[in-house]
Amino acid sequence: GLLFAACGSDSSVQPTAATSRESPAPVTPRSDPGQTSLPGERWKLTTTLRSVSGPEVCWVPAANIGKSTDWLMAIERSGESIHLVYDVRNFPFPDVNHAGKIVADEVVAASEGWTGAYGCGGVRHEFRFEANVVGRFSEDGGALTGKEVWSYRLTSGETVRMHFDWSATPQ
Repeated sequence: GLLFAACGSDSSVQPTAATSRESPAPVTPRSDPGQTSLPGERWKLTTTLRSVSGPEVCWVPAANIGKSTDWLMAIERSGESIHLVYDVRNFPFPDVNHAGKIVADEVVAASEGWTGAYGCGGVRHEFRFEANVVGRFSEDGGALTGKEVWSYRLTSGETVRMHFDWSATPQ
């Protein structure tokens, strides 16, 4: 799951991994940021928000379109299965966690859905969050590019979609 800048805050703030789906208190990232406890190769992932579709919501600042965010990602591959986890720096707290298939160099993966809510401007927005990524490894395996979509299905029936470009390289 992911957390965005609240209304009235600095609109230049980039998305960060959520500390909890229903966080009762702030959480400090661990000192060993998941480096040894999470399996997989470490990659530097850069995501760039390309567009937002659906109704306007205050937790998705329009000023973030075109901005990039760097993440630490773990990639674990076994046969045709792939597991992508970012931001590892927050592990074991909820981060973006994709599971899927890799055929040849093509990757298709999805996150586990979860429900949540953001409140801002006196309005509580309840939603179901899901994310999907499609991508491709370079022939030499030294790069991964792709596209990711975060979907927030609101209880009103509308859906907010955030579209990201991906670029990743091994650390």
